[in-house]
Amino acid sequence: MISIFKKINDRNEAVLKKKGITEDQGFPYLKEKLFLVSIEALLVIGTLAYIPSLILAVVENQILIVVMDSIVMGSFIFFALFGKIPSIVKMKVICVLLYVLGVILLYINGPQGTGLIYLMGFSLVSSTFLNFRSSIISLTVNLLTIIVFGIALRLQLYDSPFFTGYSLQRWIIVGFNFMAINIIMGVAVAYFVLLLKRSLSAEQELKIKLRKKSERLIEAKIRAEESDQLKSSFLANVSHEFRTPMNSIMGFTEIMIHTDPEKEKRMRYLNNIHKSSEQLLQIIHNTIEYSKIELGTIELNLSTFQLDEVFDTLYEQLLHNKTNAVGYRYVGSDELLSSKIYSDKEKLFQVFTNLILNAFKFTNEGEVVFGVEESAHDNFYQFFVKDTGIGIRKEKQKDIFTRFHKEDDFKAGTGLGLSISATLIMHMGGRIWLESEPGKGTIFYFIIPVVFKKRILD
Repeated sequence: MISIFKKINDRNEAVLKKKGITEDQGFPYLKEKLFLVSIEALLVIGTLAYIPSLILAVVENQILIVVMDSIVMGSFIFFALFGKIPSIVKMKVICVLLYVLGVILLYINGPQGTGLIYLMGFSLVSSTFLNFRSSIISLTVNLLTIIVFGIALRLQLYDSPFFTGYSLQRWIIVGFNFMAINIIMGVAVAYFVLLLKRSLSAEQELKIKLRKKSERLIEAKIRAEESDQLKSSFLANVSHEFRTPMNSIMGFTEIMIHTDPEKEKRMRYLNNIHKSSEQLLQIIHNTIEYSKIELGTIELNLSTFQLDEVFDTLYEQLLHNKTNAVGYRYVGSDELLSSKIYSDKEKLFQVFTNLILNAFKFTNEGEVVFGVEESAHDNFYQFFVKDTGIGIRKEKQKDIFTRFHKEDDFKAGTGLGLSISATLIMHMGGRIWLESEPGKGTIFYFIIPVVFKKRILD
């Protein structure tokens, strides 16, 4: 017996799975499964009741009852075998069949028959498997049916041997008792189903919230672990990067303290100390900026300025970074260079500094060119930094703006410059991208709005 119930349950689960209904859905799953079990129970019980009822109806020549019983029984079999029909359709059809069969049996057999039982079943099925509104409608239909039969009995509109001598007063009492029980049971079932639906829906929402919260916690845990790894990598990387320029500064300073080098050597030493100091300052600056990004404390200091102010300062301050083998210049039409922009001047300068120093790092010959050009986007300026260096492989380009990413681990740097630049550009309302070909060089493009937050220029 247990194995039979298990097979039935497994079959029902398979039917629900095909319909895309799972236990996680709560009330819809419960209602669908209860309906499947009810159909199967009605199929078994109905078969046991159908055979003697059919024999009796045939003997008494009640053809209408034979037809209706057969239609109802056939519907149960059809619904049990064909699971593709939507359950809501099955429910409505069963309600209609129960009501019609109840009316026919009430007409033929009167209150002594099973007509009132089928009418009760009609309202209970509506209350259980449809909704509260359908329950009220079914109860109203039953009440109207009782009233219509009472009017017909009073006016003697039909001839039925079972109603011969049946008084209207008795029918009123039977009808009242029937409706009282029907309303109590129908409303109780409908209200219970409504509360069950709300309870399961609330439980389902709680499960979803708990699942999302759990997912967020897991995600936060993963991010925290990644952040810890990144911080460890960052500290190790920065420690190494700090050590390199500091060793250079300390070394050349010590040489100059303990020796009296020639003027040419002294200038070379001072130049190396200056370059190492600039490198150290850039590392410190990137470290501070990275910390601000991590803490979410980036603020824009907006002002109106001309583009050539940025380019002239860049050219002067970065001139010492160029080597004899690498040229260095900026380009742009006079109209664009003299144009005004409302943005963060310091951050724009920092972005260019990071991109240009990065270009020098990977360029051994040729030139580094930066400047401004017309943008395809209205009310935006397009800037670029172009080099003739080693280029970036295609598979590496998607990670180039990732924190601590370095194309060449043997090159100096923290791996933060490009990541910081991309973040600053985003905060200034723009975006950055690149074009590169290994062995031929790289071009970094970025755009920012002419007026940040649409403020009118001076």
